[in-house]
Amino acid sequence: MEIKKKILIIEDDSLTLLVLKNLLSNRNFDVIALNDGRNYKEKMNEVVAVIIDCGLPFNSGEDIAIEIKNSYPNIKIILTSVSSLEKLKPETKKIMNGFIGKPYNSEKIDNLFTLIF
Repeated sequence: MEIKKKILIIEDDSLTLLVLKNLLSNRNFDVIALNDGRNYKEKMNEVVAVIIDCGLPFNSGEDIAIEIKNSYPNIKIILTSVSSLEKLKPETKKIMNGFIGKPYNSEKIDNLFTLIF
């Protein structure tokens, strides 16, 4: 039996979170979904990739991404935002494996799977 790769999604928009969760689950990933980044550390066991919205409540998605990369250097980090890639902090750009702008379309979603693996 194939072991599913575990992906953590941190996204505050419930519809976007549901769409991403369903798309990844349908492609045979084990998905953990959080609507904010406050408790992400409890969910990191065996996670291979994290998709993080930059505009989260409580914590900056960029700050969470940097924290994760510092603690788990092999995890792939994909950031998503309605803002442009150029608005990200330089240190965030260095640690991320990819960026997906919102709103999503089929091309961006296909690109997401390429970025993860």
